[in-house]
Amino acid sequence: MHIYVIIEYNKASEFREVTNNMTIEYTFQTKTVNQLLDMRDQLNFSLAIQRSEDLWSQEQKSLLIHSILYGYPIPAVWAVEKDNTLWNFVDGKQRLQSAIFGFVLGKYELKLDEENAEIENENIDELFFNELPEKLQKRLLNASVTINFLKNITEEEIENFFSRLNSGLTMTQIELTRVLASSKIMSFVQEIAKNKFFSETIALTENNRKRFVDEELILQIIALVINPDPVGLSGVEMREFAKQLRRNGISDKYQELIRQTTEYLNQAIPDKNKDLRKVHIPMIFKMAIQAQENDISPQKFGGWVQMFFAPKRYKASIYKNEYASKKTADKANVIGRLNEMQKFFDEYIESAPNYKKPEPGQRGRKPKKQTEVAK
Repeated sequence: MHIYVIIEYNKASEFREVTNNMTIEYTFQTKTVNQLLDMRDQLNFSLAIQRSEDLWSQEQKSLLIHSILYGYPIPAVWAVEKDNTLWNFVDGKQRLQSAIFGFVLGKYELKLDEENAEIENENIDELFFNELPEKLQKRLLNASVTINFLKNITEEEIENFFSRLNSGLTMTQIELTRVLASSKIMSFVQEIAKNKFFSETIALTENNRKRFVDEELILQIIALVINPDPVGLSGVEMREFAKQLRRNGISDKYQELIRQTTEYLNQAIPDKNKDLRKVHIPMIFKMAIQAQENDISPQKFGGWVQMFFAPKRYKASIYKNEYASKKTADKANVIGRLNEMQKFFDEYIESAPNYKKPEPGQRGRKPKKQTEVAK
């Protein structure tokens, strides 16, 4: 049974949806784009559960701008007000921050197909905001945005709300996992992701990071570190692990171990390395913990990693050919990679040379042949 109650105020309205088990309350306000721009310091789009800012393509953002200029309403967004000053947005990051604010602030030009290139006989394709006719600039700035404010809601309810709100959208495995893990856990994960080892050294693209592949990787590392036995790292298994993290959290002991090992790896491998792909990092992290326990210097551990990925040796290795080529998240393959890396660690860590900075262009590639100039 659902009961809807509406109470009118001068500047806002309050709605309550009451079910047998819970009550969700929210108020709403209407602001123009210009008013929201003026209060940007009060708007927070960086909740841990939020998706990346630039998930929308230039074409998607441009189509929203075209729709607003054409007269379509902007879909309502959702926020939680904190201390009567800060608005924490649970929904609307792509529409407001990326598409609308980004366009007005000159971060991109419109990219429209031929069918949508004109508004009132004005061609607006490939124009920045300040190049639009003045009437269209004013129309965009005066467009209304409805902000729904969730009331009396806990952090867990916010995360549940976000999950439900996005249930009809295309979300990746890690985006679903992030919601299940809780904001507190993801704040720690994001702290680690900012470390140079994860933000610069390992082989991830900017698009990977926009899709939270770095955060997924760190959650996989946490799973291997805090579980006594090896686990599978598939999307389904990581979602179950995220629920476990929500219930139990990460102890201070393990948080400090992960911080310490990340910094150790920073010293061990100080240069960007294209061999350090996602599939290898959790295993390297586990070996780095052992190296610290055995008082192995970061420089020697870095040299051992270079030995492991020496092109000729690695190409012929059981690690690569049996456990790192397909279905890499399966538990059996995770265990296989750990075992093979452990064998190499036990045999060679003591004799490993110190890390050597790669020479420019050194990737085991053959130099290009120079063609002779015709006489």
